[in-house]
Amino acid sequence: MERIKIDDGSKSYEIVNHENRIIGTFTFNPSDTNIVQKYDAVVDALEKYFDQMKDSAFTKEAFLEAQNTIIDKFSELVGEDASKTFFSICGPFTPMANGNLYLQTVIEAVAGII
Repeated sequence: MERIKIDDGSKSYEIVNHENRIIGTFTFNPSDTNIVQKYDAVVDALEKYFDQMKDSAFTKEAFLEAQNTIIDKFSELVGEDASKTFFSICGPFTPMANGNLYLQTVIEAVAGII
């Protein structure tokens, strides 16, 4: 069978930690016109769950739902299973030394290439 090759603008990126250890790779199209809506969906979901977490009745189940929803939204953003790349080493709500959450660190890195 013959192939038709189309340049869709996709680019591949290695994901490395602060020690330069490769923790994954992903491929996506940073110039996709839908990327802004996908990015906004991640941010909207994050803001929704931040508001819910302020409630003292926020349960473990609600936390796990929030984490899974954020990972799903982020997977849609990058077009890859983010649980196997970005969030394979720690969860999105993991606090970092600088006071940010791991998810915020990841979003800033991806936003830099969009």
